[in-house]
Amino acid sequence: MLKKILFTLLAMLVTYSSVTIIYHIFEPHYESSDAVSHIYYDSLDEYFRSQPSGSTHYLYFYSVYSRDCRYVLNTVLATVDSEVDPDVFKIIDIVDVSDLEHDDNLYKLQEKWKVSSVPSFAAVQLDEIPRVFSTLESDGDTLLSSGTIEKWLVDCGLNLGAGFNTQQVEVPVP
Repeated sequence: MLKKILFTLLAMLVTYSSVTIIYHIFEPHYESSDAVSHIYYDSLDEYFRSQPSGSTHYLYFYSVYSRDCRYVLNTVLATVDSEVDPDVFKIIDIVDVSDLEHDDNLYKLQEKWKVSSVPSFAAVQLDEIPRVFSTLESDGDTLLSSGTIEKWLVDCGLNLGAGFNTQQVEVPVP
């Protein structure tokens, strides 16, 4: 009787181990926003010091605590990326402001970058100091759409490719 119990326990252990190993081999891998490089807000000044003077940067202010930010990053910007010619994730610098939001210091965004909330975008010209020349924010009631972001990029002077037609862009009116 003892041999049957031990044999049953051993068979259950082998079965459990086999299933666990097979699951880990075929485990689904999900793409996440971690594949996109982020610049932390605290290192943004250092990042700009390493960039050439006269260059233009498009910043996306993003917080991991905000579902709206994750939606814009993973869905809206992915849509923009598929619709325009240059790779949007190479053009737009994603700035992680999670520490500011966590410490209730989002007012620093308004002081330096002229945006008051996240998700938001800012176009910056690097001269002696970074100069914000255009911003784009959601109004709180409606999220940013791919058409709104595409129109903002065109208004900032970015060429979105020959296949892109600015007449196609529909901007929702609040």
